[in-house]
Amino acid sequence: MSVNEQTEFDVVILGGGLSGLCLARQLQLETSGLSILILESRGFPAPIAAHKVGESTVEIGAHYLADTLSLKPYLDEHHLKKFGLRCFFGDANNIDKADELGASESLPVSSYQLDRGLLENHLFDLVSNNGCHVLQNARVIDVHVTESGQSTVKFVSNGVRQAVNGHWLIDASGRRGLLRKQKGLKTTNTLEGNACWFRINERISVDDWSNDAAWHERVCGAKRWLSTNHLMGPGYWVWLIPLSSGATSIGIVSDAGQHKQSQFASYERTLNWLQTRQPQLANALQGCEPLDFKWLKNYSYGCAKVFSGSREKQRWALTGEAGLFLDPFYSPGMDFIAYSNTFISDLIRREKLGENIRSRQALYQQTYLSVYESSLNLYANQYPGFGNFHIMSLKTVWDYAYYWGVLGLLFFNK
Repeated sequence: MSVNEQTEFDVVILGGGLSGLCLARQLQLETSGLSILILESRGFPAPIAAHKVGESTVEIGAHYLADTLSLKPYLDEHHLKKFGLRCFFGDANNIDKADELGASESLPVSSYQLDRGLLENHLFDLVSNNGCHVLQNARVIDVHVTESGQSTVKFVSNGVRQAVNGHWLIDASGRRGLLRKQKGLKTTNTLEGNACWFRINERISVDDWSNDAAWHERVCGAKRWLSTNHLMGPGYWVWLIPLSSGATSIGIVSDAGQHKQSQFASYERTLNWLQTRQPQLANALQGCEPLDFKWLKNYSYGCAKVFSGSREKQRWALTGEAGLFLDPFYSPGMDFIAYSNTFISDLIRREKLGENIRSRQALYQQTYLSVYESSLNLYANQYPGFGNFHIMSLKTVWDYAYYWGVLGLLFFNK
């Protein structure tokens, strides 16, 4: 698209990652006749495996992808069905002697281990083929929302400065948080954590770490590797997530007060740290070269406001990490995309039908931020007990009850 082509859109989405592409897909399914533009800073296709974290889903996010977005046949064929959450405590030298928390049989509700690059490429094809304009290699340089509600976005694409107008403006730009930064909406919280992660182009399977027959018999089919495996310790946990490409995603999440970020400043330092605390994993990684390596300090943050509403005519919203982010434990990222995108899609649909959505915007904002605040209690000040099997067994049962008794109950029943 160039400056001589279409410049007016019903919806302009800043960012063509998971949250932005999912929203475009949902809008196409739920509201006909919308003109949608996605401005994405990178190009497609996205790289397989070495792309982004957020590969593990839980049931709400999986339901959103499979049912709300009608992706179930695709997910079943191209991604791995997850064997639930699994945690190991205690003996880090012998996994079969560690305390284990996890399912022994397949779970009744599906969730998935996602290759983000593979999924985003598929979503890109879906929304593009259905009429959504996706402008690649577009760097946003200015965003302006007028009193009348009209949004103007200026950007550079292939060296050419351009501008488009949007009736609705949605920020799905991830941690860049273009609107969040412009409006000064970011808030801090009581969770102080750091993380690093990398991908290995090999299958790292905890099932291979023991030859004990009784240990293998406790899980049908020796498929612990399909779980989101957590190696737990005081103030930290390590994830192992298998990808359908054959690669493995590995990350370390730690309490900032107990583990210095400098210990994870490079892949070599991270291996040294693992050799001391999780030697079986460190040994499995010997000779492996990472596909990527990244680290992040103070990953958790909130947002004062995610939907416009103080002025009736303004129509903007934040989704995914462009708004807020909690913690990777329990893999809630896709769930929060499901919440925000479902609210946004409903607001756009109702407004297009002529409904006054001002009170509904306020209600959705209150609900979304309330879920964030209540879910924050699952993580804040909890990391010192993460290495204790008895504490975490009780905590996990209680947290699952909250998930299914409140969040799952509400979302699955729309």
